[in-house]
Amino acid sequence: LVDLVSEIVVRAPESDVLGLNAHVLFSRTGEADLSSALEALLTQVDFGGGSEAEVRLIGPEPPYHFVNLSLVPAEAAA
Repeated sequence: LVDLVSEIVVRAPESDVLGLNAHVLFSRTGEADLSSALEALLTQVDFGGGSEAEVRLIGPEPPYHFVNLSLVPAEAAA
């Protein structure tokens, strides 16, 4: 996956049926490749109880997911 994405931000799942909540920055031309790579990874995971995982790519998302912003001046944080 490293070759397919520019950046990834992982957040806590929003429900008990969500296994991964990640915001991924990638090229639109790489959407099919990313989806295929994720589907291939899911075949290696046993979710138990006969459950099958699903990959859903939602977006485009606003770019603020990938910004690290601090409202504390650098000298005050030190």
